[in-house]
Amino acid sequence: MMLLRLRVAPSALRLPKAALHAPTRFFSAAPEEKKFELVYEAPLIKPVTTMKAVSITSCVLTSVGMPAGCYYGNVTASLVGQWAMCGTVMFFGIGTTSLFHFLFKPYVLRMWVDRSSETVAVETLNLLARKKRTEFLLSDVASPDVSNHPMINFKAKDQHYFIHPEVFADRALAERLLGKKIEDAPVDPPQAAST
Repeated sequence: MMLLRLRVAPSALRLPKAALHAPTRFFSAAPEEKKFELVYEAPLIKPVTTMKAVSITSCVLTSVGMPAGCYYGNVTASLVGQWAMCGTVMFFGIGTTSLFHFLFKPYVLRMWVDRSSETVAVETLNLLARKKRTEFLLSDVASPDVSNHPMINFKAKDQHYFIHPEVFADRALAERLLGKKIEDAPVDPPQAAST
């Protein structure tokens, strides 16, 4: 009876779900593991991450708190005035968070490179201040589109990114990403002491 059931319905076998969806390789070499090395760490990681988290928190609090305050509040102002004030505060809360996200979306926090496969991995922040890692090949890097955005200096796979080229230890990699030669920063002459 059991043998008959297995022949009729082989899907009735009890296998763990992981085993059903696990990829199998037949007579193939193991995939080559990428060896990424950290080549860039942005100088503004802490302030940008903190400000993004504070901005998201304040946006959520104003978006929830203002309507609740207007609805449950005991204010002597007119109902139209209360909701106008509520809408104005919510507009500024959402607007400043949107502006901050627009400005710092291309900001690269960290960058890794695998020199053997010329693969680059960058870490940026998404809308909810969570770290997002994206990989692309160095051959995918191009000059950015013409834009008024102040924080864009290269593009890869139709995504814009911003890096501080002056903090790169590997100058050749920075020049390859930016597509131009990086000039040395001018040295300021020493200031004369005032008496």
